[in-house]
Amino acid sequence: MPRPRFHNLDQEKQSSILDVAEREFVAKGFAGASLNEIMREVGVSKGAIYYYFDDKADLFATCLERLMVPFEKLLHDIYISFNSQEAFWESLLDACTTIQKSHHKNPKRAAASRLEDLMKGESLLEERWRNQQGSEFAQWVSKLLSEAQSKGFMRMDLNHSLASRIWLDISHSFDHWIRETYDEGAMMLTDEQVEQLAHTQWDLLRRTLAP
Repeated sequence: MPRPRFHNLDQEKQSSILDVAEREFVAKGFAGASLNEIMREVGVSKGAIYYYFDDKADLFATCLERLMVPFEKLLHDIYISFNSQEAFWESLLDACTTIQKSHHKNPKRAAASRLEDLMKGESLLEERWRNQQGSEFAQWVSKLLSEAQSKGFMRMDLNHSLASRIWLDISHSFDHWIRETYDEGAMMLTDEQVEQLAHTQWDLLRRTLAP
């Protein structure tokens, strides 16, 4: 997490550092991003970054954490019904639709997805992200899955961690496909197309995880 000196900066300076770092990571990847280049563009000395962050991985995790804030707020507002199996799956369809619409309308979601991609295979980044915050969506999925399995609304023959991995992989596959296919927002899906994608995602989840 950022060092105390970073939080002592005014909001404009914090945003400036993270905006530049985000662009650098998205454009060049984690390995190719240069802390010196980031600091040069921000307009501070090269060594100043270490007053604010432990290292490049710390800065990366902070950028991703900021990008994920709107999505995390959205998850907290989503209601899933456990009154019956039918109500559960209907409310999950509504949740998939809400999430897909939010992702498509959020201009920063493509950047978040890109940074999430960059973590794969980078053990340092993955560990730092888990320690700093972890995936709010993964926690949300795990909690819903536990409740759904306990009520028999999802398959009990699948280990919880495996079922959770399947759910996350399906969801992430849709996020990444949309970003790659539509050139990070260069082409906009219609509301009807977004709803159809959400329904397809939900249908895959239901076919795979429903009892």
